[in-house]
Amino acid sequence: MDAGEELSLHDDLVALIVLRHYSVPTRLLDWITSPHVAAYFACQDADGDDGELWCFDRDRYAAEGARQWERWPETLLPDDPTKFGFSRTAFLVEEPPDWFVCEFYPPGFPRQRAQNGFYSATARFDRDHANAIEELLGDQRFCQL
Repeated sequence: MDAGEELSLHDDLVALIVLRHYSVPTRLLDWITSPHVAAYFACQDADGDDGELWCFDRDRYAAEGARQWERWPETLLPDDPTKFGFSRTAFLVEEPPDWFVCEFYPPGFPRQRAQNGFYSATARFDRDHANAIEELLGDQRFCQL
């Protein structure tokens, strides 16, 4: 195991990141800030199919993403109520709040950090990320999906 994979032994979210890295279906969606790298991944396994690139306004996400926690204070860490705690509701609540979050990869994932990648996650397994982004940002002008 590399350092990032070792973190998965102690953190549910990191475990999902490692599983996603090995193509296991999860509720995570990988994102890359480079349009060239994104285009490669969008079409690498489908020679005859069109690829698809999604984008959204990160500044708008930063503002609206932070505001969503006001609706769901139970998602925040008790020892630091300014920080979101993925596992507080993602795994422990039968019907979790309908949050959507984007985070950069933690230290220990050298390939993803080199690609300047990040991931989005939803609290609910069946939640469509495109709909979640659009609803969170509140205006289709801030995302192209």
